[in-house]
Amino acid sequence: GGGGFLGSVTSENELAKHPSQKLVNFLRTAVPRVTACLAENERSAIFQTRSGVMAGGAHESDESKPECVYVLDPRPVGNASTNESKPSTSGKTQSRDDKFWRHLVPTAVSWSSSGDSIFVSYGRFDTTGWCDSSGALCVWNLRKQNVDSKKPDHVFETDSALQCVRCHPTKPGLVAAGSFDGEVYVWDVGGTGGTGGTGGT
Repeated sequence: GGGGFLGSVTSENELAKHPSQKLVNFLRTAVPRVTACLAENERSAIFQTRSGVMAGGAHESDESKPECVYVLDPRPVGNASTNESKPSTSGKTQSRDDKFWRHLVPTAVSWSSSGDSIFVSYGRFDTTGWCDSSGALCVWNLRKQNVDSKKPDHVFETDSALQCVRCHPTKPGLVAAGSFDGEVYVWDVGGTGGTGGTGGT
């Protein structure tokens, strides 16, 4: 035989042991899989603009910029943009909701495995030491025809500020959240008609 790689290997076992052949075998397996994934991504509508031109393409225009669909914020209007406690200008006492939401900010976001719902944990980042601030987990079902960005479908209040949230990878209604004081809350919101938890809307 020739002086090349295949000519120097005499048996099937030697061929399998040779480092270069291992790479060839790996590529024979991996390349079709990677090619299939790339082709699937190319067909996905997520990478297309309204006109069908790929984002970043030569025909990119203002229409190809992402559009903000929702601004989800359950906090009362007066507290939505600030963490500062401001006295009421009307002389009225603050409502329970105003007091509850006063210092809470979104701390984490997680999509359900179905992609239909978004889970947002609310807590505080400005706390050091002991935390006596409550927290909340809000759930919006984005498949509904009329999504109210100010009114989540579920609100679960917690005794301590929530710092993180994560949905189960395959069960859309199962979600866990970690609090500032070290507790882990687990909720199953799938198939329930009410808000569940200790508080709700």
